[in-house]
Amino acid sequence: MRIEDYLAPNFRDDDTALPLSRRRFLTLTGGCITTLFCVGRPRNVLGQEKCRSELQVSVSNSIRIADPRCEYRIHPLGVDVAKPRLSWTVESDQRAQSQGAYRILVASDENKLKQNQGDLWDSGKVTSDQSIQVDYAGAKLSSQMPCHWKVRLWDKNGKPSPWSKPSRWSMGLLNADDWKAQWIRPYP
Repeated sequence: MRIEDYLAPNFRDDDTALPLSRRRFLTLTGGCITTLFCVGRPRNVLGQEKCRSELQVSVSNSIRIADPRCEYRIHPLGVDVAKPRLSWTVESDQRAQSQGAYRILVASDENKLKQNQGDLWDSGKVTSDQSIQVDYAGAKLSSQMPCHWKVRLWDKNGKPSPWSKPSRWSMGLLNADDWKAQWIRPYP
């Protein structure tokens, strides 16, 4: 049946359009859209043409780490808590993929981190889907100490992701003795 056969009952003799019912409109436009997307596509088991959404297959089954943060900030300076909280965003090309485990490395030096050495903290593989507010649980951090960190994830199938981009934070002044200043006074 041609599209003209569907449209013909919706016109009067004077070529003015009659109101198109919702069902007819959806039938017409759905058929046109399906035709546009399905022409030349392979057929499934039932012999029906597969639409574009059915053909999209994820190239990468792994998950990625994006947006590593410390205390909700990117590369914060002057973090004033003794055990900062680390967070990251999980991304995947695959539908319904999730984080199954993580490993965090924290180093006092960027070179140690590049060699996968966490001299301040190596969490080891932790089976958890937690990706926000992961408490730092390593060596005690001192005032004005620079910290470099990265994280690696395992997906729900146990496949590891690449390491995240290195991130950093620096500690603020944690103790009252660290403050070496005097009150500002007016000039006499």
